Amino acid sequence: MIEQYTEKHAKPPSKRTIWLLGQQAAQNTRRTKAEARRTIAGQTGAEEPSDAQRLAAWEAQTVRGEVQTLSAVREQAERFTRPAISALDASAKARAARIAVAEVQKHHATWTMAQLRFEVHRPGSRAWLVRRDHLRGRPTASAEPGSGAVESRRI
Repeated sequence: MIEQYTEKHAKPPSKRTIWLLGQQAAQNTRRTKAEARRTIAGQTGAEEPSDAQRLAAWEAQTVRGEVQTLSAVREQAERFTRPAISALDASAKARAARIAVAEVQKHHATWTMAQLRFEVHRPGSRAWLVRRDHLRGRPTASAEPGSGAVESRRI
């Protein structure tokens, strides 16, 4: 529309004229109110629909949208799921706990369960390595703390 204006008047339009041209373009591309009242789910009919017809069309459109959204969520969730891991057996739990207690006692004269939990789940700690290796099915040959043995792990 700006090009047409420039050709017709032999000068570029002012800022106000550009705004008015935009308003005119928006008005020309809209449906009339009567046409909008006859429209259900993007389809324009010859007569204005009843409230029951509008409600039924709205429910059908909503269900379609919800089903599409829910199926997309399910697909995305499946992409990010991890295979189930086996739980630690009693001996692995006891070993990880012994290692974690020894490690916490090295750093704190008195300690809490929170500090112990932190040590068990701290990446790189010996207790964490025991848990990781056991869950991956790789046995560790780590020495217990205080035994004087050299720690060796097979990875």
